[in-house]
Amino acid sequence: MTDGRIAGSKERPVTAALACSFSWMSVAFAFTAYMPAVSHIKREFAVGEAIATIGLWATLLMRPVGALVFGHLADTWSRRASLLLACSVITITGIATACAPNLVVLILARAMFGLGMGGVWPTGATLSLERVADGWRGVVSGALTASWAVGAFLGSALYSAELEWREVLAAASVFPLVPALLVWRAGPGVTSRRQPESAREPLRDRFDRALRDLSRAASRPTFFIVLAVTLSVFCGYYSLVSLRSATLESMGVSKDGSVGVSKEQAAFVRVLFDIGMAGGALVIGVLLRFLPPSTLIAVPSILFLPVIPFYVGVDPAWLPLASLLAGMLGIGCSGVLATMLAGTFPEPIRTRMTGICFNLGAVASAGLILGLAVVSEMPGVSAAWVQGVAVGVCQILMIASALLLLRPYAQRRKRTGVSAEEEAQGSYPPSAD
Repeated sequence: MTDGRIAGSKERPVTAALACSFSWMSVAFAFTAYMPAVSHIKREFAVGEAIATIGLWATLLMRPVGALVFGHLADTWSRRASLLLACSVITITGIATACAPNLVVLILARAMFGLGMGGVWPTGATLSLERVADGWRGVVSGALTASWAVGAFLGSALYSAELEWREVLAAASVFPLVPALLVWRAGPGVTSRRQPESAREPLRDRFDRALRDLSRAASRPTFFIVLAVTLSVFCGYYSLVSLRSATLESMGVSKDGSVGVSKEQAAFVRVLFDIGMAGGALVIGVLLRFLPPSTLIAVPSILFLPVIPFYVGVDPAWLPLASLLAGMLGIGCSGVLATMLAGTFPEPIRTRMTGICFNLGAVASAGLILGLAVVSEMPGVSAAWVQGVAVGVCQILMIASALLLLRPYAQRRKRTGVSAEEEAQGSYPPSAD
């Protein structure tokens, strides 16, 4: 990824890494804060559950569009400017959501929020990973994922302050201003290497050339492999989150814990999952200095398989520990995604292709929650055990997708002549295979 740097520019890699981690955290904060608001929106606007969740689906569906729009700006203009714009869009649309006078305005605001959300993730990943030294890319990749877990925790915890849903969304929307200020101090943005005459090309020719580059990259086997890995990891995440809710619901959540578990105990279980995810992602990021992504995805998933029955709630006493291990082993491997995706594609189209894989995987896997909800509502079906089986299947898919990574990495080692240790550290030029 070193070809993404600007020779002679005054870069601040630590500031850039912090800014991008805060940007991921702010997105998770603002996105997660909207989920509990759906029930309040349903009551305030007097609509059904399906109508109230349209805003959530509008956000998800606009994310790939945002990846293309802001990814194009990042690849052809400036990583830093693109991330600044994406954070600004999140702040503006978040405040617009909080002030929405009717459901139509709210849905439009959430759709535009998805546009910014789709741009923050890939732009933040490429901006931070291109500026840090080779051996630190795994650590930064793990920190990006850990920041998402922290943001998700903050988004859920903010409702415990007994604020109105509009106040919560407004407060969460101000948070992206922090990474925006850090991005501004991170130094000049990284720009794409372009031929001098490319700037004088007609707009139509530049569009056709960009489309050809993207089509060429998307038609190669490695694109489908990393997309499958991303999809399986996101399916693992959503299945674990869905199962956690189903397990707590099956136990029963009461105010004082006289029936099932108390609200404080349920909150503790959720917090342990986020802590485990953050810690697991950081550990995986450090291990990326020594081990390839395929190993760091497959091994934790294998270790987590025996924990699934306890995460389902077969023994409530073990649920807190199972929740911690679910975050650490079940989804901590997501710490490899940023560096895996950004290291797969060449610099001129890196942000766009990273964003396409990341957001397509997230959007497609989000449908898993809907499917599990439909199956769980069938008569005589135990929601917790159905979703427990789904978690096991997703972990097996993660293991299988990790094995798919072995071939392209072996081919890259053979072609470039780098060792397995050098490859794990990311000290090789990007490739478009």
